[in-house]
Amino acid sequence: MNRYCFTILASGWGLFLVAGVAISHISPPLILLIDKSYCPPEQWQKLAQTYAEKYQNSQLHTVILFDDLSQEKFSPPPQPSVISQLSTYGRANLKRQSQLQKTYPKAQLLSCRSANN
Repeated sequence: MNRYCFTILASGWGLFLVAGVAISHISPPLILLIDKSYCPPEQWQKLAQTYAEKYQNSQLHTVILFDDLSQEKFSPPPQPSVISQLSTYGRANLKRQSQLQKTYPKAQLLSCRSANN
């Protein structure tokens, strides 16, 4: 009887573990790169709205804010209100952007420059 209960319990935990791994592979956590180099306020608000939608609709895991002078990594991601209130400044740094995209090949990019294209 004890062996039977142990087998059922072990099988249940095993299936639970397999289901967790399968779910994590089906919808992997999203990494978001946000270029906060200078952006006109109207365009930044559009970018912030896109961020808010992603924040609400997906499994954002990490957000990396970058510009020509700095880089900040947030995990868990900041609230949408934090992003909408950020000040943008500086020039776009394509080299840093390229390095980040190589480091995080599945990351999505939010940038005023990509919103203009």
